[in-house]
Amino acid sequence: MQSLGDSVLDEITRVGPLTSVELAERLSQTVTAVQKVLLENDQVFVEPAEGADAWNVVSPDDMARRLGMNRALRPWQVEAFQKWVAAERAGVVEAVTGAGKTDVGVAAIADARRRGVPALVLLPDRDLADQWRGVLEGAFPGVKIGTPHATRALAVSEQIVVTTVEGLGKKRLTAFRDVGLLVVDEIQRFGIADVTEAVFPRVELTERLGLTASYGWSNPQADRVLRPYFGNRIDGCGYPRAVAEGILAEPLVLTVGVSFSAQEHVEYEALSRKIESAEQKLRDTGVDLSAGVYETAREIDAGSLVGEISFLAKGYLEAVEVRRRVMSECKAKVAAVEVIARGVGDARRTTVFTTSDEMSVSIAKAARNSGVVAEAVVGNKDVSFLLGRYGSGSVDLLATSRLLDEGVAVPTSQVGIVTAAARASAQMLQRMGRVVHPTDWAERTAMVVVYVNGTIEDPDVGSLGETHLDELTPIAAEREDVGPREAAKLLGEWLAGGSGEETSVDDEVSTVPVVEPESWEPREAILDIVEEHQGLVTWAEIRELLPDLEVETALMAGIDELTWMRVGNALVGIGGRTAESTDDRVIVLDSLARAFSSLGATPTDIHRIRQAVGGGFAEGLSDDRLREFWDAVGGGIEDFDSHAQPEASEQTVTDEDLHEPGTPAPVDTPETLADVDEVASSPALAAVLDQFLSRGWRALRGPGHPGSTVVVTNQAGTQKVIRVHSGMGGNWRINTHDQDLSVGHAEHDAIIFLDRATLPPKFYIAPVGPYAKRVKAVIEARAKSNPRERLSAHVNIESWVVKDGLDRWDLLGLDETTNAADDGVVVPDGPAEVMEVRDEQIPSPVSPGLQWSEDKELRVVLDYEGHRVVGFFDPQTKKLRIAVAQGATKFVGKEFRNPAVAAGTVKSRIAKRTVFGVGFNDWVVDENTRETLAGFLEAS
Repeated sequence: MQSLGDSVLDEITRVGPLTSVELAERLSQTVTAVQKVLLENDQVFVEPAEGADAWNVVSPDDMARRLGMNRALRPWQVEAFQKWVAAERAGVVEAVTGAGKTDVGVAAIADARRRGVPALVLLPDRDLADQWRGVLEGAFPGVKIGTPHATRALAVSEQIVVTTVEGLGKKRLTAFRDVGLLVVDEIQRFGIADVTEAVFPRVELTERLGLTASYGWSNPQADRVLRPYFGNRIDGCGYPRAVAEGILAEPLVLTVGVSFSAQEHVEYEALSRKIESAEQKLRDTGVDLSAGVYETAREIDAGSLVGEISFLAKGYLEAVEVRRRVMSECKAKVAAVEVIARGVGDARRTTVFTTSDEMSVSIAKAARNSGVVAEAVVGNKDVSFLLGRYGSGSVDLLATSRLLDEGVAVPTSQVGIVTAAARASAQMLQRMGRVVHPTDWAERTAMVVVYVNGTIEDPDVGSLGETHLDELTPIAAEREDVGPREAAKLLGEWLAGGSGEETSVDDEVSTVPVVEPESWEPREAILDIVEEHQGLVTWAEIRELLPDLEVETALMAGIDELTWMRVGNALVGIGGRTAESTDDRVIVLDSLARAFSSLGATPTDIHRIRQAVGGGFAEGLSDDRLREFWDAVGGGIEDFDSHAQPEASEQTVTDEDLHEPGTPAPVDTPETLADVDEVASSPALAAVLDQFLSRGWRALRGPGHPGSTVVVTNQAGTQKVIRVHSGMGGNWRINTHDQDLSVGHAEHDAIIFLDRATLPPKFYIAPVGPYAKRVKAVIEARAKSNPRERLSAHVNIESWVVKDGLDRWDLLGLDETTNAADDGVVVPDGPAEVMEVRDEQIPSPVSPGLQWSEDKELRVVLDYEGHRVVGFFDPQTKKLRIAVAQGATKFVGKEFRNPAVAAGTVKSRIAKRTVFGVGFNDWVVDENTRETLAGFLEAS
């Protein structure tokens, strides 16, 4: 039954601002009753402004401020919270996994604290309780969270209590008097006994909020008992809304049809006839089947009825269950998964949903035949150990019958393969929740549904509602009905980020997937982020870059190398692999907190911040990082030159102080070694410096540059500014400021990507020009696709993006053959001649390998993965025309606006994925000397 608050909220939402008199007339209520509702729910209704008398609904932007929350709520979260309040603070909010239903619970607790009402958060398992405890500690800093356990005290005194049913037991909650809030997450996982023994006796729990991805119990009796206690379903956020609002990404949806064997077909037909007969007999008894035959039969079977009706219902359900098993265990489905698995080799975890342990084992074995590391979850296996291997990347594919449907905490998957139709909508939603992820999750996702042709599973025969595909198909980015081989091909293309269609490099860049490494340790990933942020990081920055559940769990458990304290508007951590002691970290955090208290949001400059913080830690931070951090904690900062030289009074040793201008820099002196030691502040830089020293080069930290930038000098005195990025498993998180590395005072010459996941480590070198353009293109594409979301401070680069630069130290321009006068460009011996090209004189080195067309275009060649591409470059317009293109024939005759775009496009086409080329360096102008187009142009 709808409350008056519900009715008032619905009316204002539907019509717009209304006076209390208008509301009373529309709802056939007294003005006094309406005004009482309006005044008592200031979190829902906005009082009329001075001179006006119409009431409105609190906006999403204003809700967080009213509740005193430290972060804003999404529109759907505000709507759901308001509906719950208007329903006299009772009801269950239904929202799909990943939409953020936890924040609705946090809002309810914030509302309760504002009114002095204690709150109990009840969870189905301890893992979820630990997650909630961490969320609440971040939302309410300084507030003690009660955590009762089965072996601990008999009474709990805290105002906020987070626990499981077992932990709560019959303990007395001393802070709960006549009123209290109960928040239950994953409510569908609670049984009658759980709630009736631990919750029902507590009359002080007068306000009740349930949270779930699907409101419904598998046991009809539990539904009848528990639903009246928790309240009606509140429509929160379904998949269509989550996708429409940019919360969740659209997956690829493939349906794959297979066929029964002759014996399976006979069995299916016999069971279908038996089901039809049982249904007809139920109808003949006069039973009302308007709610659905299956649902009604379950109700009858769960009740206390005996006799013919109960016998018919049980027979019907048994036949349905056996027929479902025949379809789900069809042998052709196992063979189909074996073929489909060939397309998920690059996926970050694949989950196959089955109906039995036997089917799971068969599918895991079949997937291994396709080269995939696969395991099955069966009753006699250590599930926690297996899930740990799955989360770490040691297992690529996991086949399971019911484990993942029941809300067990498992690592996220990139691909889901359904071999058994969902029994209920809730089951399909749970499966989708394992795969369909927020838009800021790195990878594209896909769902594959394998069905038997000509059965009720077949979308062309049965109803989508019977198999619950209607939950999945409306949110599909693409949907195709294909065979197993085509499914494997489409999956491979989709997961690689391309559809195989003709695209330019600009288009390809906009869809580059940001993929986490397949094998990783959350703790190591966190410390990598801390190192990249120069030892100073906020909780939000880590969670933005590493949104995985495993990372949050690691953070909640605590990391010895990190110490946390609230500074301004953020939770701030200091530390790292080579950090000082905990006491020293606390001192630094305290100085940061005091600096923020003194400066606060008042606009200030970098120098004043450094002076306020004091000590050596702040001096070790680059200007860019200090500014980024100050913004993150809510501090005000004036515009400044992040690379301005220090004042004359500061004793900063520059490169010019170390040797006379114009003379070669020393290589083997003690001073050089000291410089190297100073630069090598991390294992990553140390590994790079070893490479420099082996080539006779020296390195200094560049003044005004971040800690990951060094100035490298060869024996001829040529200097290059080089940025080093360190990562694990071929994945690097890049600061968005890198888009400026090729211009102005931030100018760099090259980037070195170091992969520490291998021994010895791998080094990838990329010229800064195309690299900076790529970072900028990714940033612009993300801003365009998600204009309402805050731009992340980082983008990701993967190893396959820069693999062409593996051990290409020559791209640094510091090889011994380099002529310093030519700034690092190797010039072939021989006189130079001036060639007339159209109306411009372009000097060019003479080389027997150079070839020109009649239109005075220079012939260039690109060799990639065994394919040969020939083009003609116009030095006047800088355009490049493709003449021959093995593996990319559709580009023959196409003219590109520059060689960089041409190289990236044809390489991406050949590789069938986005490939980060090195632009002008990809093209060779002289196949005898292997001179590149970049070298030719610089020499010219």
